[in-house]
Parts: sequence; C-alpha cells; structure tokens
Amino acid sequence: MTPEFGINTIMSLMGLPLSPGDGKTTQQYQAYWKASPINYVTADDPPFLMIHGDADRSVPILGSESMERALQSAGVAARLIRVPGGAHGPTFPGATSLPDLAGEMTRWLDQHLRGQ
Repeated sequence: MTPEFGINTIMSLMGLPLSPGDGKTTQQYQAYWKASPINYVTADDPPFLMIHGDADRSVPILGSESMERALQSAGVAARLIRVPGGAHGPTFPGATSLPDLAGEMTRWLDQHLRGQ
C-alpha cells in the first residue's frame, strides 16, 4: 500500500484537500490535527485493544501502529493485534492466519476489567 492511498481515504472522509505543502498553520492542517485521536492521548486514558488487518486499504495500519506507540509512551496499556493479510472489516477478508480474536479479547478484558 502506498501512503497516497491512505491520504486519499482520509481526505474523502474529512472533505478537505490536504497536500504535502500545507503548513501547520493552514486550516487544512489544523482540521486534520484536531480530528486525530493520537493528539489527545493522555496517561489517564483507558486500556486500548486494537485489531487491524495489515492489508487494510481503507484504513492504513500505520495509524493503529502509531496509536499503540503513543498510548504506550504515555503509560497506557495498549496492544495492537495484527491480522496477517487481513483487509478492512470485521471478518478481515483475505487473512492468511486469523488469530483467536474472541480469546484475545476475552483475555484482554479479563486482565484490564477484572484484574485477572
């Protein structure tokens, strides 16, 4: 996947054109910055479990990878489960090896909600 594809997806969602030349003071840059949850990560955030297909062409996995790092850097329990070959959607079409997602979610919730 090319970075341009992810940018086009985000632009269609936001409805604002964004180009590499847009500086941090432009309306476009500010709108995208405000819309990004990574800019609101704080140490008091709840635990995050993210599941993302590494072949997702609608929402690039880079966003989940960056969010995981940001949360962990803030001291928040965060885990990203990567689904090899998985495209966008709850069934991760094209997945080459689908993890036990129900088991992973149950273990995560037990650990972070029950403390087990």
